Amino acid sequence: TPALLFVAASMMKALAGLNWEDVSEWVPAIATALTIGLTFSIATGVGIGAAIYCLAKYGAGLGKEVPFGLVAIAALFAAKVVYLG
Repeated sequence: TPALLFVAASMMKALAGLNWEDVSEWVPAIATALTIGLTFSIATGVGIGAAIYCLAKYGAGLGKEVPFGLVAIAALFAAKVVYLG
């Protein structure tokens, strides 16, 4: 599927610019890339990535860095997974 290949190529370029010293930055990025590849769904990958990013930042005590909109998206995705599977 061409769209997934385009997203994969774009993400590989973005992964090169990650701060590999900060676990709360690279873990969500790798999880997003893997989820997109394994589920063949960009939306699922982005949702998982948003949720893991929020959890990682709050877990590292850096919750102030997470925009409210991203928390809302992560919460909506979590609700979707819980209620719709």
